[in-house]
Amino acid sequence: MVRVLMLALAAITAAASFPAGSPWTIDVSNAALASDSAQTIAWLSSAGGFGNGRLQIDFSFHVLYATCDTPRVTFKPLDGYYTPDCDVVDQIPLPDEGSIEGVDGSLAATGDILFVTAVSHLFVQPLHCVRHRHEAAARVMGVQRRVWHARQRTLTTYDLQGKLTSQCLAIWNTAKLYPANGRGEQCTSADAAGFPIAPLLFTADEIYAGEISHAIRFILPNSRMRSKSYVHPASHAGGPSASAPAPIYGTRLRLKANTDTSALNTAAKVVANALKKYGMLLADGGTIALTAQNDRYTTHTWNGVGLGSLDLSSIPVTAFEVVAWSGNVQTLTYDCARNNVSVADTCDGGAVSTPDPTTPSDGASTPSVVIAALAGMLLALQ
Repeated sequence: MVRVLMLALAAITAAASFPAGSPWTIDVSNAALASDSAQTIAWLSSAGGFGNGRLQIDFSFHVLYATCDTPRVTFKPLDGYYTPDCDVVDQIPLPDEGSIEGVDGSLAATGDILFVTAVSHLFVQPLHCVRHRHEAAARVMGVQRRVWHARQRTLTTYDLQGKLTSQCLAIWNTAKLYPANGRGEQCTSADAAGFPIAPLLFTADEIYAGEISHAIRFILPNSRMRSKSYVHPASHAGGPSASAPAPIYGTRLRLKANTDTSALNTAAKVVANALKKYGMLLADGGTIALTAQNDRYTTHTWNGVGLGSLDLSSIPVTAFEVVAWSGNVQTLTYDCARNNVSVADTCDGGAVSTPDPTTPSDGASTPSVVIAALAGMLLALQ
């Protein structure tokens, strides 16, 4: 899986942009358990637990931030573009130093055309221009917030002459409190669960600060998830093959409060504390359970904060429990019905086509922040 996120200012995390009450930032440390929590965890343990049999961290997701002045490239949907799940724009911002998962160096350094196979993501997030990196945290409020997430399951091409192609672009307005079913019931995004990805990644800067204040994205092998079903805040599911009581797309696992983390290093304890307070949300299929942001564009590095890919591997799946979800289990039908949440671009250009981009669900006239994700690339604009 290949993912890209564009960052100009590493001090800002997309998760912090979502309003209070969003599922990504809710404290679930005292939330009730699902009625079948024990059965689900026992089943998952007997099936092999997490992918590779351990709680491992993937550091390959690059996140890039851009301003309204960031150069834009033409966006061209590929044949078979996912509609109405995915959004259509004329252009997307693409920072010169943007990089993509699985590719060393910036896009500009890879040649005239970059071909990416399998699944790839690009995140671009726009912010106001600031003189110093750390001014961003103080100035993010009131800025246009727009996250672009792109995902590509087949062949993605990026033409440095000015064209980016993808099979899905999902745009999130991080200033909005979305309905329980996110961008819409039965609607996918750059994540199979229909989630925004950037808000669920944790960073080296958060580890350095000593706190992760949001839920974390996690994945499981398809054979260890319940087929054709999901629960909110998910709005879609991928291609799992297991039956009940296997975990469902959208499931939130919480590290038990009494889990002994004394043997973990300082950095790993920060992640464990977040897993106790906010939990982790089942977002997609794969083998490396946890997803962190690559440190190429952050102030601090993973080596610098002392966190390695296997530093949480001593925590077994049996140390987790399933948090109760709201609403019923949804049967996957693929009949996407988009919610009317404004993702209009307040920068010049970059017009967005959505079911009704001019009618926000909460009556606001313009978005403060938007996040977009592409199949093949993941973009986050703030």
